[in-house]
Amino acid sequence: MAMIFGQPGEEWGDQRLYQVLQKLPDDFHIYAQPLLVYKDQRRHPDYVLIHKKAGVIVLEVKDWVSIIQVDSKSAMVQRRSVDVPEKETSPVDQARKSATILANMLKEDEDLRGYAGKLDFPYRYAGVLPHMPKSVVSKLVKVWGDTFVFGRDDLNPEVLAKKLLNISIPYQYTKEMSNKQIRAVCAIINKE
Repeated sequence: MAMIFGQPGEEWGDQRLYQVLQKLPDDFHIYAQPLLVYKDQRRHPDYVLIHKKAGVIVLEVKDWVSIIQVDSKSAMVQRRSVDVPEKETSPVDQARKSATILANMLKEDEDLRGYAGKLDFPYRYAGVLPHMPKSVVSKLVKVWGDTFVFGRDDLNPEVLAKKLLNISIPYQYTKEMSNKQIRAVCAIINKE
């Protein structure tokens, strides 16, 4: 079983995903609600996962009950706690921004960089919508990307582990992260 450092957010979706992440295999290193800071940019993604084959994965969780309208960067959503629909940034876009900040933080460590200053391992991101059924997720992937949206049906440890390893990346990586790289990434995410 995976060990998670940090505590989940108070929303039901964060709590639900936390329970599923705990049941992932122990080769996942998981950080809940880490603070990412690079120069003047700050983000608090819901989860950052590290896996030797997948690299670094950033997840943003949204407790939306229904989605009324969606575009590439945002959605009109309904929550349980608010009667009026609100416009929100896509969780995929939020996760992408956090992943970019984290990648920049990691590139500061020359042991994590390879040729041309790029990371030796991939970074990935996705949005998690724990209330959304497969029918809604299938519509969202057309707008936000095929492997970047997880819904209610993905909140099973075996299903989630497989999907996490298959999030799209722009380049093909052939090497796994070394234990030294994993420790370095963990130290950058959690300085304690």
